[in-house]
Amino acid sequence: MATVAEIFKRYLEEKARLEPEQVKAVMRDGPLVVVSAGAGTGKTLTLSWRFLRLVVVDGVPLERILTITFTEKAALEMRERIRGLLGEARDGIPAFSERAGDALSRLDEAYISTIHAFSMRILKESGLSVDVDPGIRLITPPEENSFWQRLERSMDREEMGPLAGTLSGKWRERAREVFSSRRTYDLVDAFGAGGIVGASSSAIPLFESKNLDPEALWEWAEGLPERDGELARRLREEYTPLWRRAWVDWMEDILPGAGGLERFLGDNKQFSARVADFMRTWDKEPGDEDLPRFVIDLLDEGLLKDLRGGKSKEDVNELALTVTGQDLGEYREDHRKAWSAAARWVTGDVSPLETEMRALLLKIIALSWELFRAAKSAGGTLSFDDMISRALQVVTAEPSLPGKFLHVIVDEFQDTNALQDDLLSALVPQGRGSLFLVGDLQQSIYRFRHAEPAIFLKRAMEAFQGDPGSLVNLDVTFRSRQAVMDAVNSLFGHVWREGVTKALESKFSRLAPPSSRDWWPKRQETTVKPFEIVIPAGEEPPAKAKIGEIRLSAMRLLADRIVGAVDSGATVWDTDGEGSFAPRPARFRDFAVLVPSRTFYDQIEQVFIDERGIPTYFEGNRNYFGRGEVRDAVRLLEALADPGDPLAMASFLASPLSGLSPGVSARLIARSRADGSDLPALLAEEHPLEASRFERLRREGLAAGPSRPLATLLEDDSALLSSEGWKRPRVAANLRRAIDLAREYEEGLGMSLAGCAGYLRDMTRRGIETREADTLGEDDDMVRVMTVHAAKGLEFPVVAVTGLELAPRTREQGVRLVASPHLGIAATALPEGWGEGGEGELLAGAIHDLFENRETLEEKQRLLYVACTRARDSLILCGASPRTEEGELRLNKHSWLETVMDWAESDGAGPPEPEPPAERAARRRKAAPAPKGENISLPPEKGGALEKISATAYALLRFCPYAFRMRHRQGLDISWEMPSDDVGGADLGSLAHWLLRRWDLRPETLSLYDPLRDGGGLGELLPADLRPVWADPAKRVPLMGWLERFASSPLAERIRNGEDTRKEVPFRVRLDNGALMVGVIDVIWREGEKTFIRDYKIGRVENAPGELYRSQLLFYALAARKHFGGSPLDLALLSLKENREIPVGKDPFSWEDLEEDIASAARQGASGPFEPSLKRCPLCPWKGECLLGREWTKGAM
Repeated sequence: MATVAEIFKRYLEEKARLEPEQVKAVMRDGPLVVVSAGAGTGKTLTLSWRFLRLVVVDGVPLERILTITFTEKAALEMRERIRGLLGEARDGIPAFSERAGDALSRLDEAYISTIHAFSMRILKESGLSVDVDPGIRLITPPEENSFWQRLERSMDREEMGPLAGTLSGKWRERAREVFSSRRTYDLVDAFGAGGIVGASSSAIPLFESKNLDPEALWEWAEGLPERDGELARRLREEYTPLWRRAWVDWMEDILPGAGGLERFLGDNKQFSARVADFMRTWDKEPGDEDLPRFVIDLLDEGLLKDLRGGKSKEDVNELALTVTGQDLGEYREDHRKAWSAAARWVTGDVSPLETEMRALLLKIIALSWELFRAAKSAGGTLSFDDMISRALQVVTAEPSLPGKFLHVIVDEFQDTNALQDDLLSALVPQGRGSLFLVGDLQQSIYRFRHAEPAIFLKRAMEAFQGDPGSLVNLDVTFRSRQAVMDAVNSLFGHVWREGVTKALESKFSRLAPPSSRDWWPKRQETTVKPFEIVIPAGEEPPAKAKIGEIRLSAMRLLADRIVGAVDSGATVWDTDGEGSFAPRPARFRDFAVLVPSRTFYDQIEQVFIDERGIPTYFEGNRNYFGRGEVRDAVRLLEALADPGDPLAMASFLASPLSGLSPGVSARLIARSRADGSDLPALLAEEHPLEASRFERLRREGLAAGPSRPLATLLEDDSALLSSEGWKRPRVAANLRRAIDLAREYEEGLGMSLAGCAGYLRDMTRRGIETREADTLGEDDDMVRVMTVHAAKGLEFPVVAVTGLELAPRTREQGVRLVASPHLGIAATALPEGWGEGGEGELLAGAIHDLFENRETLEEKQRLLYVACTRARDSLILCGASPRTEEGELRLNKHSWLETVMDWAESDGAGPPEPEPPAERAARRRKAAPAPKGENISLPPEKGGALEKISATAYALLRFCPYAFRMRHRQGLDISWEMPSDDVGGADLGSLAHWLLRRWDLRPETLSLYDPLRDGGGLGELLPADLRPVWADPAKRVPLMGWLERFASSPLAERIRNGEDTRKEVPFRVRLDNGALMVGVIDVIWREGEKTFIRDYKIGRVENAPGELYRSQLLFYALAARKHFGGSPLDLALLSLKENREIPVGKDPFSWEDLEEDIASAARQGASGPFEPSLKRCPLCPWKGECLLGREWTKGAM
């Protein structure tokens, strides 16, 4: 009879269909099991089955299992996955029904959470073991900000006594000693109080993640020379093999090969003299103790100090290139900073004053840390890292906690730090439980949170040495199709051919396909292109374009590929709604654009939204305090705090939150400035309702705190209705976030309106990065743009990785103090007056950079791996780079683009083909704001259909196919689209549409939409190509006159008051017969059950054929009908010049016939025939150009 373990294992293999390595991971016993789980290999499922096995097979009580995840979202998903599997086991495996049912009923009691949430839980459950306030809570950002501001002020004013008085015992004496020293304030003068406080606030989480505390940091400062000596021994051990290889390269290969000592002695050039001296000095291989001096002589003081020389230098240069792969300049540049600094550090060539300065800085940081701990203790608060360190204290002090959990399961272990690892070790002492750790070294990307990949590798080696079977490798991925997987394996097999990290021995683990699955061959049938490298071509001759312009070109290429994939019906892999999977046409929501940083958002928005009309959502935008609605909320609080402050009150009245129109608020403010009137009194006099509302908000704020008036305002629809419809979800979400921030302030610092306003204003002034609230719905069909870090744990059918050209960020220029895990602290300069004794250059910063830059480069490679492994069906790598005169890419060193191109060329694939000139020209025409001829993509096959069809293309085909050919094949202007009286052209139409899209159609606000007026209008930037149009009075003055008359018309009032009014609405409608309708509706609104569509015209409406306009509007009508359903439609042209509506013919038609006629026109537009319609000749704008038209003209004459 089978055991319960055998029954469970058979279920995993036959019913759950886990891969063999997954089954091994689930069933493996032992004190330590480490699972290396590649991207998409089903680690969450494996973890869940592991949990299930412990409960239903081994009978482990829920409260004896601890499951740690990286995020709260992951914890929720894990809990729900386990819940589903418990239900499956209860209902489908009789042997486990009772245990599974019991666990299911109590699952919410299980310890499944992030490590921070777990730490807080045991602090509250076991607070008697350590001195912890039972009401302990997380410190709020305002409280933390308030402490650091107070410390900075005290340090700047040299008034540290009161703060020092909050300490006790030896820390009080240490504070008095340090803060009464003149040397301390020399540092404050040199680096600024803000610089020292900033270094302290960033150093504390770094050192706490290493399981250090203020006492350990003070001891580090006291024993700094010894710690630096330990670092010197590490550097010597690491660099000695490299330096010895350098001696062999230069003294046995390069210099002897270039002629040897005799040749250089016989040459009178300075370079040859240095070479001769160098060869005589280092003719014998140096011992380990002398190698640092060899390196200094090679790079700084001797051989490569000056690279000027004659023929001998050229010969040495050529041999250096052959032997090392670098010419003399590259070799010196690549090695000088790191090798010279390391060599000087090893030889002890460190300034004593630098050591003294660093020790004092470490003591100041230790004191700042202790002061921060005292402030948090007094307030009954903890920081995130405090939670874990205090939890570790609890576990160490409380005998019942070590061994309480028989099994500890940890997800994403590659992103663990030393403090977290120590806590896990304390929870599972040797012989009293098991650790089950899951992670992937290749996906460790959280160094900025102080994650240490070495900890994962250490645990993996520990598991393997204990029992090789306890190290399990999950490499079968269910995420990517074969072609994507092959590209990723090939790329990173090349990148990591020598290992994933330099310091740690870890080979690249390739992903493998689930070849045994019967659905795998069908999985390959999706038609979206699986892999592509996209780089804009250079100009002929090469233009010296700025990188921003080249990047925009790259984004346009990417946008075109996204639109092309959606329009062509390219397929991706997805569920069929019946429990199976199958290909389906791609939608915009299937595309994710991943960026290395959010600095790319603006350029993507310009191309995707402004130029291409692609629905796009930017995830986690951190420009929260830069949003208008957030700044408006701050202005409201400032005005409520002090209505007598004219600037605060004027700023509030000018904001949409005041309820006043821009024109009204402008008049109030102007009157107050002119006669000195009090703004609140003026508001009460002229707008009593708004004044009463303001006073009510002020009383609420004074009585209930700053969050109350913001919440009241959000409940009032008028606060949102002042924003454009598409912006309202974001505005509402950001105002809710402002309410939360105000509540945080109230919780930590009190109910002051002025204090809260000051806190939020300070956050705005300092440009603090705060994430915007997310507003994307599950069903929104939008391209998602996010950082690679935000994409971790997600997957998408199509992934475009952009910003390949970005070079890795090293220590920022101007950062003069930097906390370092290797040195404690590094500084770039000594205080004034400290260095008169001829001290050498400071080395700590260079040593810090030596470690930091290497780790940054390695993590940047892992970040690219994470980005590439998010793709299921298609991976696009998109970069931008200037080119040389020969057309070669000028690649940034260590950029992703350099990595990708190095692989592409070494793999035999060669670099991607540049964009052909014809395609580039076509793309530019498409991107231009006012093209002379619409660019229509024709399919390659005869007898196909246009990929997409617009209203003008459809109308012209139905007017005269031969005219369509003249317009779209030859790019000729249409006379009736040109304004009369010699005013403007297509560019004036573009300007008119730009204004109408943003303007609320009110006469009093039109002047505010002048982008070139003093103050920049409403902050919108007029596109560069439209500024000359606006600057020309002959064009601007008539246009403004037309718009002023229109604003005063009954129609403008109807549009303003209409339901769901939308302007410049782009649409892409796929008809049932396959035709894709595209275009932009100028304005659409509803009145009751009726939908109104108006098409703006600024040209000669009276001369245009009515049938052509009728076809255009019917095209728009069909698109609107597809959106609004069967509501009645009212269609008309709107002549801005004549300020009148022009109805089109209302001949009867059927929607079905119209839909088929549009599809027929798409087919005809692709392959003809383009026969002329002679009856149209009287109104045809090209009758003087085509032969038939000229014949008709002669006959008429």
